[in-house]
Amino acid sequence: MKTEEMLEALKKVNTPNITNVLATYPNKRDTCLCLYDPWEDNWYTDSTLRCMYPELGPQLGYAVTVTFGLPDEEHPDMSKMSELYQALADSPKPSVLIIKQDMPEKYKKKNGLAGGNMMSAFKSLGC
Repeated sequence: MKTEEMLEALKKVNTPNITNVLATYPNKRDTCLCLYDPWEDNWYTDSTLRCMYPELGPQLGYAVTVTFGLPDEEHPDMSKMSELYQALADSPKPSVLIIKQDMPEKYKKKNGLAGGNMMSAFKSLGC
């Protein structure tokens, strides 16, 4: 099966089903990644995760991950957006950017991480 065909087939399966099969069946070592114990760990998404644009339909691609946080004097070089742009440029396509917001709770809902300019840049890089 070609990569494009595989990605299209995966769009028909919801994320919880894929996660259950790949990550949570430790007695199936040949197909399970054993990422967590489904009965003991905080492993499932809650109602804070929601689809912002349902009209776009299912989306998937090769994950590029990044963590954004407050400025850190011990790691001043960590604020280079050029490294993120390069990672997106180098990623297989289609790519999906997964952003973790590592900030104190009081800032999380006030901080818009990805505005119009950043999103335009990401889109131009095939994300």
